[in-house]
Amino acid sequence: MQEADSPSADAADAIGHLIRSLARIGAKYPILLQVGGTSDHQPAKHESGQTEHDTTTIVERFDAVIARGQADGTVRPDIAPEILRFSLFGALAMSLRLVRAGAGDSPLGAEEVGAQVAAIIVDGLRPRAGAAG
Repeated sequence: MQEADSPSADAADAIGHLIRSLARIGAKYPILLQVGGTSDHQPAKHESGQTEHDTTTIVERFDAVIARGQADGTVRPDIAPEILRFSLFGALAMSLRLVRAGAGDSPLGAEEVGAQVAAIIVDGLRPRAGAAG
């Protein structure tokens, strides 16, 4: 997840790196994605306070990259950060069910799910040619 913090990375690319990292983490710890989309950054209470801290850290990192991208023009300004966050966490949580369920003949692993969700979301984040921000 360190690639997402690199100031030299395009923010949309950094979000792609973050999505792929979240897919790997979420495949092992699905609770992080289930509570990661909360609007107040406060996950539901769980047995481990560490899970709450980890989830809050992930959400804050994601929000910071969105803000950076919207400020520097590499992420569309017309997309509300909270909608983007909910869309991302929801897409990953639902898509990773294929991995956890062993989805029959599906060859998809966490890496492939992360790459495909990142491609969908990152392509939609980039400013449209000729669109005013």
